[in-house]
Amino acid sequence: MGANGCGKTTLAQLIVGRLAPDSGSVTKGLVTALYAQDATEELAGLSDFACDWSPLAQKVRRALAIEDGWLWRYDTPSSGQQKRVQIACALAAASNVLILDKPANHLDALTRVLLIETLRDFSGIGLLISHDRALLDELAVSCLCFEGDGMEIRPGNYSAVREQEMQEHDTSLHAREAARTEYRRLAQEQQRRREEADRSASKRSLDPHDHDSREKIGCAIVSGKDRKAADKVCQLDQRMQGLGKKAEAAVA
Repeated sequence: MGANGCGKTTLAQLIVGRLAPDSGSVTKGLVTALYAQDATEELAGLSDFACDWSPLAQKVRRALAIEDGWLWRYDTPSSGQQKRVQIACALAAASNVLILDKPANHLDALTRVLLIETLRDFSGIGLLISHDRALLDELAVSCLCFEGDGMEIRPGNYSAVREQEMQEHDTSLHAREAARTEYRRLAQEQQRRREEADRSASKRSLDPHDHDSREKIGCAIVSGKDRKAADKVCQLDQRMQGLGKKAEAAVA
């Protein structure tokens, strides 16, 4: 799941080895198949599938209602029929990982039903990239969400994950508002403390030749009220900086 251009198709091509990563590595060993968006692009393994009458290939043909003539005249079937052939080739290859990039685009009603029923029976790992929420709800058991600069796997289909994200967003909004409220309260407290610190400082600026003034200065130093007031202001500054960062994090 993620916005257009966030890298979903790029990730799919990295998994199947069509692209090389700029850094890091992709673990090999699993048989992967990528079901591309473009249904008109003839598959490299189409002729092999046309000649394959193994039990698996026959099962796939029946499940997707594929006619034999489509495999030999790939440019004549409709786009929905071509998509059925594409997915059939991938399933017949017994792939461990089957990646489907927007498979529901321009599907007719029959092909859509056949696609869902067939993919439900797929025993390998399926990676589905789609804007079709209903399809995601029918097939997905977890969602890889592109969030900011990273990714996170969340359990559940599209609707379940979307609900979780909305709850987290609401929680963040509440946290931001609470941080702002506390920030305003501390700002008022900070102002009061600054005024208290200023009053303490003014005591120390009295005429040192005045006996009463010297006594007041001594009391202020001995009691440490001016130091405490200054410390309080410093502490409030630190807390307000933390609240500011918390509010920004909640927005993000």
